[in-house]
Amino acid sequence: MDASPNTTQLLDISPLESISYEIDKRMEEKKTLLRKILYDNIPLAKEMGLQISSYDEKSLSLCAPINRNTNHKGIAFGGSLYSLAVLAGLGLLFLKLKGENLTGNIVICKGFISYHFPVKDDLQATCHMPDATELDIFIRRYRRRGKSRVRLCSHIYSQSKVAVSFAGIYAVHSQKTQTYHSKSTSNPGWMNTYPEQKDIHD
Repeated sequence: MDASPNTTQLLDISPLESISYEIDKRMEEKKTLLRKILYDNIPLAKEMGLQISSYDEKSLSLCAPINRNTNHKGIAFGGSLYSLAVLAGLGLLFLKLKGENLTGNIVICKGFISYHFPVKDDLQATCHMPDATELDIFIRRYRRRGKSRVRLCSHIYSQSKVAVSFAGIYAVHSQKTQTYHSKSTSNPGWMNTYPEQKDIHD
């Protein structure tokens, strides 16, 4: 008996298309997870209207509507721009650790930001992974010592140009090396926890 057109269509899926579908599905699941964690643990993220624009294991893009992040001049509020840039790096690091089957407390130690020109449209921040060598050193150090640091850079674009540049030093500590834990019961162990200064710099 000949197969119906619909049955033929279902069977006529190439292995590459199937793999691509599975990858896209996993990326969407990670984006959904990250958004939930940000909303549950950082109230500011929800108030800003933060959304996950894209993620491909090499970069993460977050966005937020301008109408919820304006200042008295009607342009993007500097604090919102800073927060979005910080969260882009923090979110990318969280997803990287998850991909490596690692968990830990992620904190921002230092941040440097430059505002090049006003942002008048919706906010979008993109953070890229550091080069492979630096990333490998970061992961190996964390596996060995239970703590590590890495420098991540984010950019906020407006009208296809970089309007804001951000560079931050992020630290990750395992539960075993953590000296202080948040009392929040919803904390998944990756934010709102602050290691002692001596741990950051040793």
